Amino acid sequence: MQGKEIDEYIKRKYERTDEKDPLEVNQGAIAKLIDLLHLHENCSDVRFQNIAKNIQNLEKLVPNFAIFETQKYDSSYLINFGAYTLSQKSNSLVDAHEFGHMVVHGINGFELREEEYTGVIQRAKAHCISDEKKAEFREYMDYLTNRENGERTEAEKGPLADILSSVFQYPSLAFVNPDGTNSRVMVFPSSHSREYYFDVNNGKMKANIIFDEDFANYYALALNGCTRELGILRNFLGDEWMQTMENELDKASRIIQEPNIDKASTIDAKLSSALLTAREGELPKELPSIERVGQIENEREER
Repeated sequence: MQGKEIDEYIKRKYERTDEKDPLEVNQGAIAKLIDLLHLHENCSDVRFQNIAKNIQNLEKLVPNFAIFETQKYDSSYLINFGAYTLSQKSNSLVDAHEFGHMVVHGINGFELREEEYTGVIQRAKAHCISDEKKAEFREYMDYLTNRENGERTEAEKGPLADILSSVFQYPSLAFVNPDGTNSRVMVFPSSHSREYYFDVNNGKMKANIIFDEDFANYYALALNGCTRELGILRNFLGDEWMQTMENELDKASRIIQEPNIDKASTIDAKLSSALLTAREGELPKELPSIERVGQIENEREER
């Protein structure tokens, strides 16, 4: 199926003609999904086009892909997208991010070598603060974290910022000045809490959660054609991190072409609970500098 055929298929299958929907939440939800699939169809990357063309196969791969059931929550309607929740007012970056979660879990089955991705993140972090990149990275952080800067794009304030926060596992950063003092605290415009990305008790990053959020954010940028922002990430994080994301997208495209129903993956309650954790912008109680963060982690590894 393609184009209008997909639109009509979705409307026939998911429109709730027998329920009272005074705010037209159901119709709005279906329209959002169709818009999201149009993004896939019109994307210059054939991997995204392929996912849109195979919406029926996608449903077979994810048996609990119950799209857009309406529910009431805190006096405002939300849209349930499989195991994930989208606000009616969400934009295409947010919608693509949530769809990316479904792709990596529902289609790819979320197979991750944690030690391997931990190494990818450690090397990406080292690349940001290497002698070659540190000055440029600090300058960019000044730009990105300046709330009065009207030049920042929504892609920078959202997915890109969250990716950088996941690499350092902090919602904010500080740099050491030449005189030994710390710079001002630079707060990412979008981030998760320290505890979301880092297991303080065991002294190790949560590589599976970092990968999950990184891919969803990458998916949002790539699907929306944010080539400038992807270039910024490649510049600071290096080719290895970017290639890891590309490989996961390649995997999704291959699987969706030839779905193996016997190996269908489901999204369980534990995963749903983990991924629905709200974004937070709060500062940790103690905010070490980048150099101190690395020192602390080295000390833990030595112990």
